[in-house]
Amino acid sequence: MSNKYSFGIWDDWQSYVAAAEEGLRLDKNGNPTSAPIYYSGDNPSESTLRSESAFYEIDTSQPALPQIEFENITRFVNQAVLDKYRLMFENLQTKMDMGGVLERDRLVPTSNPIGIFSFGLASPTLYRKVEFYVPDLNILVDGLYVTMLEMNGVKNYYTTVNGKQYHVWRQQQGTQDILNNIPNAKRVMLEDGMYVSEPRSAVGADGTEYNLKFATKTKKIYLEKPKQTGEAQYIDLFVTMGGNANKNSQSFFAKSAAIIMLAEKLENAGVRTRIYASDINHNVNGGIDAALYSFVVKEYGEKIDVDRIATLTNDPRLYRGKLFAYFSGILRKISNVHQSGGSTSVLGLGDKFVKVFSTYKNFLKQQQKDGLFNSKVKDKGLMIISSLKDTSNDFDSNEDTIVEEFYRISDVAELLLSKEPEKAIRRMVERDKKRGKKLPDIKSKLKESVKNAFLVVTPDMSNEYADSKEEIEKMGERESKIISAINKVIV
Repeated sequence: MSNKYSFGIWDDWQSYVAAAEEGLRLDKNGNPTSAPIYYSGDNPSESTLRSESAFYEIDTSQPALPQIEFENITRFVNQAVLDKYRLMFENLQTKMDMGGVLERDRLVPTSNPIGIFSFGLASPTLYRKVEFYVPDLNILVDGLYVTMLEMNGVKNYYTTVNGKQYHVWRQQQGTQDILNNIPNAKRVMLEDGMYVSEPRSAVGADGTEYNLKFATKTKKIYLEKPKQTGEAQYIDLFVTMGGNANKNSQSFFAKSAAIIMLAEKLENAGVRTRIYASDINHNVNGGIDAALYSFVVKEYGEKIDVDRIATLTNDPRLYRGKLFAYFSGILRKISNVHQSGGSTSVLGLGDKFVKVFSTYKNFLKQQQKDGLFNSKVKDKGLMIISSLKDTSNDFDSNEDTIVEEFYRISDVAELLLSKEPEKAIRRMVERDKKRGKKLPDIKSKLKESVKNAFLVVTPDMSNEYADSKEEIEKMGERESKIISAINKVIV
């Protein structure tokens, strides 16, 4: 018997929210009502949010209900974990070999900030930008009004304010912002007499990230892939939202990290990526085996905004405060099924997950054909999903899991983009051998990734979205080519 699915796709979160709220106003006969119809647990009250503040991760010093509204949430609830992500990504960049997609010798210097920042290019001419501070007045003054006098080899700086002369300190630009906005920050003097702050970078109570400012005399301090003639390359990346009740924002965000890393690497390499937040559930009423709904959180070529992507994909305030209810609304609107949004999330790359996503890709291709979905991806194998089943509530403890997931999804992207799969596979093997992986395990992992990318949707999986004979032959040829390359490289 063929499975029954409830699928949907939206161009942005605003469209998703509008559809969900429309669905919440439908009764069981499909007729619109004046007020939303919620199920127990789908619409938390002010008192519920406060009594379970740790679960929703809200600020109890502020009104609770506004904190779970999409339009009010502009930054991820856990800024510290984003700092940890950035540090992890910076530390791993040199180790993350993506073969032909990101070969260092194929990257050229550029002044375009969308490229990869190269400390090696910038450092020879890197210098601290300066601001001038008047300690007696606790103000900054323009350098145009500062005079330097040198006596016995010592440089002193002065300015005149309202006819009176004051001593001026040279400090690195950004120092005063950090001192004014970061608790316990201190001013320290460097050997050359310039002052800087400690810490050098931090996030203030207002959510702003404050940093000391540098500049460089070299304009081309980024690396990017040279522009090539021919058709541009595009990839659609999906990441699952939410998690079990015992998971926090660190665990939630860990599921998004690998996708964001891959998008950053691919965008820098000239491959355009789109990222989707995906809600996938089973144990659904109405004979539905699974429901999968997605909306776009990052467009092709758009600069990576880690904070925004993290917020829209895996912020507990949104997922637990709103998306439970919105799942109910979407399910009601699309499939006329009424139930609580608190059904069971499908996480991890189990058999059911892979089959549901493979079927969903066929749904997306049909929507694309009908002009209802504007993806630029022509090869459905380049619709790649990331889902980690049991991430830790301590983000740092997830590093190995995140790295393994990054390599899994990046290998799929590399194999399907590469014109020379053997060359790509050899690089992957060398990379994994250096990481202590055994050849049989490397071979098994690559074959499984390829098998999942080209999984055929049969009529017993879905009558509505089964693969055509032509599509099966096409996928079979590509899969055989890549599997043959794997067998040739890894004997």
